[in-house]
Formats: sequence, structure tokens, C-alpha cells
Amino acid sequence: MASTGPKLTRIPDRNNPSLALVLGLFCSGFLAWTLLSGAHGHSYADYLAEWREIILGRDPWGRSDTLPFNAYGPLFNVLAVLTTISPIAGKLLFALTYCAFVVWAMAKLWPTCGHHSFPWPLALFCIFNPFPWVEIAHFGFFDVLVGIACVGAVHARLHGRDLLSGTSIAAGILLKLVPFVILPFLVVNRTRIHVRLASACLALVILGFGLSLLVWGPSTFAPMLFAGERGPVLSVYAFLGGGSDADLSVSNLAQMALASRIVLASAGLALFAWCVARNVEPALAALLAMLCTLLFYQVGYNNYQMMLFVLAAYWMARDWERLKADRMLLTGFALYFTCLAMMDVLFPIVRRVSEPTTATQFLDAIYFLKFLLGCALLFLLLRYSLRQTRDLAQRMPASAVDGA
Repeated sequence: MASTGPKLTRIPDRNNPSLALVLGLFCSGFLAWTLLSGAHGHSYADYLAEWREIILGRDPWGRSDTLPFNAYGPLFNVLAVLTTISPIAGKLLFALTYCAFVVWAMAKLWPTCGHHSFPWPLALFCIFNPFPWVEIAHFGFFDVLVGIACVGAVHARLHGRDLLSGTSIAAGILLKLVPFVILPFLVVNRTRIHVRLASACLALVILGFGLSLLVWGPSTFAPMLFAGERGPVLSVYAFLGGGSDADLSVSNLAQMALASRIVLASAGLALFAWCVARNVEPALAALLAMLCTLLFYQVGYNNYQMMLFVLAAYWMARDWERLKADRMLLTGFALYFTCLAMMDVLFPIVRRVSEPTTATQFLDAIYFLKFLLGCALLFLLLRYSLRQTRDLAQRMPASAVDGA
């Protein structure tokens, strides 16, 4: 006779051999591809050129026809020491960091968040998705370090470790200026301002830029100016202005740059007001802030999306039990990140088989599609935040929610 007693759901063992096998194969393959693809891919060659200047004692932000200019922070310059080991050491560090993040998210974060199944959603998103394979293992972009610094800040904030959260977000800002946009979302909620978090972050950022000022002088602040004055490239503004290769006048470029700053600031302030008013929890608020920034910034390079990617993976691991019920939001995620992967995979092929102008037009069209999908994803996340806030308010006292 069949038992009619309650079924017991067993949380999978973190030492599950199937999980260990999947993670082992992934890490082995990811690191192998990192090594096999070499140190010559895309922007990684520019990293090496800048790091070479630093090792030689020169100004990494000196304007030069041969040295690429960037909007990175002073902590990026510290990575130059890796080139004394091997030219590929920096790229290998980026890949190892991503592997460590995936192992932590799947083997530790997933079960501790109360999920009772094998972490297939994370496996599909982080392992079988071509996006990190192309951006990190093949091209060697360092944005994964910035994204994981953002994840560290959010995770520490959720566990009440404000000093660690501030330190982590400061590291992200000192690597690349973009993480500054999520700082207000971590510091302020409806009833509390996390002063220690803000103080730790600002103190470390000031210290980092101060030390850089002593070493490299006023050019330390050149990346900030460069980030603000850049013309539209591979973004919605480029598409509306005739494409990334359009020959725009100086006045038109200035007007478009001003318009992009106004749109970005307005969207960011509106989103911040929404998150404070609705008391959106920090992981989702940071994800919204990063998505909004990447949508409305005038430069839309695909590697920037890695910061959003790791924040999304972290949030997915934490909130999967509620997230899996929202089919529209899951579809929005799938379409958006499939579009990112498609750009990475298809563009090199199109560039080889077609004229440069045709390839750029194709890329602009795909980037505009990405913008539309990103707007849809932003809307779906805002809709989801309403339900999430309601659920949290029903399960715990308001003071506990506000102080999270």
C-alpha cells in the first residue's frame, strides 16, 4: 500500500558529485580556452600596451596616437604588475575570478538561499551561455572584476556588513567608474541611510585617487572627463544619429552628448526615487541601476554588459523561487542575454564576410534591438519589484525590510 505521509524534500548536498563534475568540466574548459586564445584579443592588447607604459614609468593617460585612451580608474593600473609574470596573466586572472564566482554561486549561494534543486538555471545562464566565453575567455575583458566587486558590495550589504560593502564598491569604482551609479541604491532606503557604507566607499575612493594623483599627476582625472565627453558609439544615440560611423559635426556630437547625459540623469533619478519609495531590496535595486545606466549611456560596448550579467546571476540565485513563476520576466532575460550572445558570435563572422560599412550597420541594428529588449526588461523588472516588495512586507515587519 502506497504511503500517504508527507513527502520530504531533501536539499541537495553541496558536495554533490554531479555538481562537482559540471563545475570541474566548466572550469577546465574555460581556463583552457583562455590560454589557447592567447593574449592578443580585442581590447586585451590595449590593456597590455597601457600596462607596458606603467611598467616603464610613464603616464598611462598621456594622450598619444599609439597608446589607446580609456575611462578606467587607477586600480586598473595596479594590474600592470601581472605583466611581469606573463602577458596572459591578467587575462587568466579575469577567467579565474569568473570561475570562482560561478563555483561560489552554484555550490554555496544557491543551496543557502533555500533552493532544493540542482542549479540548472545558473548552469544555463553562467556556463552554457556563450557570452562569458567570448567576453572573458576569448577577448579577455576585465569588466568581470568590476561586476564581481558590485556583487560583493550587494552581498555584504544584505548581510549587514556595511564597511565591507563600501570597500567592495570602492574597488569597483577604482577599477572602472561605472559602479558609482549603484552606490546611492545601496546607501539609501526608505527609513535609513547607511552612513558607514557611504563613508567607507568615499574614503577609499578619495584615497585611491589621491595616491594616483601623487604618482601620475592631474591626468588621474582624465578618465572622468573622457567618459563624459565621448561621442555616441554602438548605442541608441548612435543609431538615431545615423550610425556609429556617421560623420557628425562637432556641434552635433556635443548636442548628442548633452542629450545623453540629460536622459541618463533623468532616468537614474526617477529609478532611484522608485526604489526608495517602493523599498526595493538591494540586489534588485543594484540590478535596475546598472541596467538603466547601460541602456542610456552614450557608449554601448558589449563588454560593459558583463557588470549587469554577474549582478543578474547573483540576483537569480537569490530569488529563483519567486523569479521562476514570472514567465514574462524569464522570457525578457532570455531574449536580452541571447541578443548579447548573438552580437558576440555573429559580428566577427559578419565582419569577415562583408564590407566594413555593412558590418557596422548590422551591429548598429543589433544594438538598437538590444536597447529595445533592454527597455522591455527594465519594465518587467520594475513590475516584478512591486510584487517582491509586497511579498517581503507581508512576511516580515516593515522595520526589518527597511533595515535590510
